[in-house]
Amino acid sequence: AGRPTTQQLSRPKLHIQSASKRFSLTPDDIELLNPNTGNCPIFRSRKDAELTKAIYRRVPILWRDENDRHEECNPWKISFRQGLFNMASDSHHFRFATDLEADGYVLEGNVFKSPYDQYLPLYEAKMLHQFDHRWATYHSATESSEVTTQEKESPFFVALPRYWIREEVVQSALPKYPESLALSLKLQDDRSVERILRWWAAAYYRQLGHSDTSDQLLNIDFTDSVDSSIDRLLGEGTADEIGARLQADFPLTEDDEADTILSGNNLIELANKLVEKFSPKWLLGWRDICRSTDTRTMIASALPCVPIGHTFPLLLPRAATDRERLFLIAMLNSFVLDYACRQKVGGTHITYGLLKQFPVLGPPASDSLTDHVVSLTKKLVFSAEDMRHDNEEVHVWDEELRFDVRCELDAIFLHLYLQANSDGAWQRMDSESDAEFSELRMHFAAPRDAASYILDQFPIVERDDKDKFNEPRTKNRILEHYDRIHRSSK
Repeated sequence: AGRPTTQQLSRPKLHIQSASKRFSLTPDDIELLNPNTGNCPIFRSRKDAELTKAIYRRVPILWRDENDRHEECNPWKISFRQGLFNMASDSHHFRFATDLEADGYVLEGNVFKSPYDQYLPLYEAKMLHQFDHRWATYHSATESSEVTTQEKESPFFVALPRYWIREEVVQSALPKYPESLALSLKLQDDRSVERILRWWAAAYYRQLGHSDTSDQLLNIDFTDSVDSSIDRLLGEGTADEIGARLQADFPLTEDDEADTILSGNNLIELANKLVEKFSPKWLLGWRDICRSTDTRTMIASALPCVPIGHTFPLLLPRAATDRERLFLIAMLNSFVLDYACRQKVGGTHITYGLLKQFPVLGPPASDSLTDHVVSLTKKLVFSAEDMRHDNEEVHVWDEELRFDVRCELDAIFLHLYLQANSDGAWQRMDSESDAEFSELRMHFAAPRDAASYILDQFPIVERDDKDKFNEPRTKNRILEHYDRIHRSSK
């Protein structure tokens, strides 16, 4: 009977009669766009459908589920968590400032301290925005406001929450890696700690070509120390295979004192050091509540290792370095990804299932482009002392600099998502049929036309720019960077 005609978000009868509002999607198109769920995306026009399909032919989804046609593909080794604390079921852990002050605690920054313990601030989604963990602050348990630019210009300014949680409770909830080793330490299972360290170090030495040392580390029977919960985290396989996975995800180096594992001395101390090394120094997540009609739909943010409520789900790439996570947050906050996101979000939540099917490039290569993206992103993420770690430089908040940095990042990701030849024409994908490529070029003669169109799909950004600057300042600056990048790549 032919292909089904798709007509969405076009209520007036006139839209049904408009060729630009009527389009068809094949089963292969739906498989391309939503391979995990098979849901039909939301398109307002034929141009949006063709451009979104073109993006998905060039960029894979974040996380492909296993099904009868495909194996699971999760290149970022992502897991999700619904924040760290549920704002309803975990409320017995929450304390108000007035309660803590009455108990003799003193507020230093946004942490309540006593000689015996301390309480950490509980962040909520509305306190965070793109590249900004100081978007809003509370003045009391019921009153909050956006943080001013003047306040953000001080790297020592911190946002205040409604509630605080005891640090000990927070530490037990924070993600720690490798998970199996962290759990062994938590359970005080010394034999499991030794088992994991030996298998991990064996893979390290085998990688160096020291097979004798590797075999020596593996030559111990640990069948008496198997805890089922730890075993589940280690996964299936031989000691060699499990150790190889650990080494691949969390590579030991000569600085990690792997030789001490051979002696069996100070293993608990070494295990704690390794967990501290490989556990995230800051968290990455996104606002669950959204609307495709807001200024931005996909709102990702980094924040310190503090408690966070469930409406800000955490995105945990278990084996990613800081460098890779900085690349990821820059990509998640780009206009081009947000454009694709808006074709998927029909309600008011970005669920795990939706995010898994967003177009997301895999972990970046070690090259000059990645270096540049990471360098730019640091200027946005590490803007305050509470995000400082490992002697990382703090970049004092500068509104104009941040605007330009964000525009350059957006231009970079437009190039990465809409790949062009040296002459600026579309780069054809191997999987792209003649008909698909012809249809794409009929709507967008070149990637730059598609980039310009994408930037026009954020009307609130354009309206705000025209109100303040009498021009579409954001779009213009991004395209200036886009053109400069193209010229420099010739």
